[in-house]
Amino acid sequence: MNVAIDIGNTRIKVGVFEKKRLWRYFDFDALWQLQDWLKAQAHIQHLIVASVGKYGLENLYTAHVEGLKMQLSHESDLPIHITYRTPHTLGVDRIAAAAAAHTLFPARPVLVVDIGTCITYDLVKPTGEYPGGIISPGVRMRLQAMHTFTARLPRLEWSPAEELPALIGRSTTEAMKTGAVQGVLGEISFFAESFAKEYPNLQIILCGGDALFFKKQLKFHTFAEPKLVLIGLNRILDYNAEKHT
Repeated sequence: MNVAIDIGNTRIKVGVFEKKRLWRYFDFDALWQLQDWLKAQAHIQHLIVASVGKYGLENLYTAHVEGLKMQLSHESDLPIHITYRTPHTLGVDRIAAAAAAHTLFPARPVLVVDIGTCITYDLVKPTGEYPGGIISPGVRMRLQAMHTFTARLPRLEWSPAEELPALIGRSTTEAMKTGAVQGVLGEISFFAESFAKEYPNLQIILCGGDALFFKKQLKFHTFAEPKLVLIGLNRILDYNAEKHT
């Protein structure tokens, strides 16, 4: 049993894998919940942690883990080749998603679009090279920016459970949501088309909290995998465990 742990800024996501198959998925609000869960797992063979916050492998109870225990960083041994100019600034979630993309589609160029607080676009070439990509603000950040940097625009919330805003906003609230949501939709379409021109046979993978909403709106074929980061963590863990043994 492999365990992959993704510690984000607000949520902790855990995948339990049997070989390459995601067997169980867990989502925790706090570190203590993860700790209690870990203590109850008697048969963990290998474990990997990716963290963007202050907590990491050293904060977890892992004494009962039989095999490899690792924390992902840009210095880890990877099944992909990072050629990003500043790898030390690269988020571990982007590294894991790139590894998963190359695992799922090893013979094709892949564009990973992670749609959340920020939107990241990361290219992985068929050779396994990961040169980098694009970072832009997500829907909520765009709405927040309009409120923060103006005198009168309201602070708005948005949920992917909402309908796609109409192209013409007939109130200030509607106009802001149209600008944010339709703006993201247009941006994704533009970048997808631009990458596809340069990289024929491009596969596009959507992940992140807002991925399923935008998949429904896009006019071209995409593959949505909300658990992409966990799949990538498991691939990296297997890659290192093979060397470990």
